[in-house]
Amino acid sequence: MDGAKRYIVEGFSFLQATPETLEAPATALLRKITPINFPGKVRLDLVASGLPLAVWARALSKEEIVLLLERGACQDIGVGWAVEALKMESAQLASGIATRPCAQANLLSRDDVLAQAAVARQLPVLALETQPEADAHRRQIPERIHRYTVWRALQADAEIARRKTVDAINAGEYEEILEALFELSESSDDAELFANVMIFGRNVAWLPRLKRYLDEAPSVVNVGAAHLAGPSGLPALLADQGYKVEAIRLATAVTQKNRVIKKSPLK
Repeated sequence: MDGAKRYIVEGFSFLQATPETLEAPATALLRKITPINFPGKVRLDLVASGLPLAVWARALSKEEIVLLLERGACQDIGVGWAVEALKMESAQLASGIATRPCAQANLLSRDDVLAQAAVARQLPVLALETQPEADAHRRQIPERIHRYTVWRALQADAEIARRKTVDAINAGEYEEILEALFELSESSDDAELFANVMIFGRNVAWLPRLKRYLDEAPSVVNVGAAHLAGPSGLPALLADQGYKVEAIRLATAVTQKNRVIKKSPLK
């Protein structure tokens, strides 16, 4: 981040800022994580027992509910909001929690590392979308997809797709991230709808704001890796607008041996 004048992120969660916020100090991104294994912690299996659940959440097993609560605990959203998500008529919030597994002990996420770097350099943080703008995109996704996503993300074999995503990010092969999305979707139609709305649609919506930010000052931009893939990815959209885009790949320890590459059905 040396030389940057600002740090650009997708948006601020409603827990960190007011809904319309587009700029905040970097300290707003520092998360207070509740460790899963801390002395005297609330027994999540006891919390799950007898918890009043929304109709859709009653189909989840106790083990799946506990796993969702654990993932809430290791995110800035916390166990309390994970509990509330299971009571809501819509599974939208729960799907966001379920699809973010906890990091390994004592490891920081990419977002946490960059947030700390931004704080150390006293960089202002600018968002590409407000919370209402993000919610407007999420409301375009049918409720059945949110509900399926919750269940699918809590299954043991979802870890395989997650590892594939991590390998793809480390290797700079962003198209494979879309393949992992396809594997976790109930159908190719659902996967394509989700990608068109939540990835490519948001890219197009972000572009005017992103161009203005980049033109105003040197910036570091942090978005989900899926937003970088394909002709509707941010690098391609910026290149179409006349920006010089150059990929820089750092050395990686990811092995390519025995990797199976499948053609993604997503466009």
